[in-house]
Amino acid sequence: MKPEPGKCFAAYCVQRACGQNGRAMPHGIYVLMRKAVINPAKRRLKLGGKPSRYLLLFSLLPFAFGLPALPVQAGSSSATFQVGMKIVRNCRITTSGTFNFGNYDPVVANASAPLRVTVPTFISVNCTKNTPSVWVGLNRGRNSKHAPAGSHRAASDGKRNYIGYDFYQDSTFTTLWENTRATAPTLGPFTSAKTAVTVTAYGQAPAGQDVPVGTYTDTITATVNF
Repeated sequence: MKPEPGKCFAAYCVQRACGQNGRAMPHGIYVLMRKAVINPAKRRLKLGGKPSRYLLLFSLLPFAFGLPALPVQAGSSSATFQVGMKIVRNCRITTSGTFNFGNYDPVVANASAPLRVTVPTFISVNCTKNTPSVWVGLNRGRNSKHAPAGSHRAASDGKRNYIGYDFYQDSTFTTLWENTRATAPTLGPFTSAKTAVTVTAYGQAPAGQDVPVGTYTDTITATVNF
């Protein structure tokens, strides 16, 4: 029985060599097999002699058709590069909200005594780690031109009535808190950007101000300078 065209059985592999999948081998390999196997009388091996080169080639054919091909190792190449980053110095300032003086009594309580208020940790500052120091200034608000004698700031009731007041850096109310390095508190050092440094605000409205009933307000800007 002969194999189907293009295929062969093991018994016919000498006449028409086949690959592992049963399909005919390339013609060149087929010729080598014939030289190694066909007509053994013409290709006799002598005892003690060297093996026929055709037989050696034939013995290698299973590696070409019976075993999977080994993967080819991909090449590689390396390079180095530098990484750079600059940490910038920055700060953020926050406040507790409204600085509330409470009630001012021009008739009794504050007729001869000023209204004084202390608010601890009123201002908080966060700065880049290892920032040595900063200073925090306070401007004079929106109504400073209407401040009465003895005051640098003024709150308004919106009806052209004003009451004077000021901020101080100390609990004795002697050092004004203004908006220059020489007249503002210094904060620091900063050990971590996540740890705030705080400052207490001291507010005073002088005694004896003759003002009508109402709610008086002003807007102050606090600035951290670094």
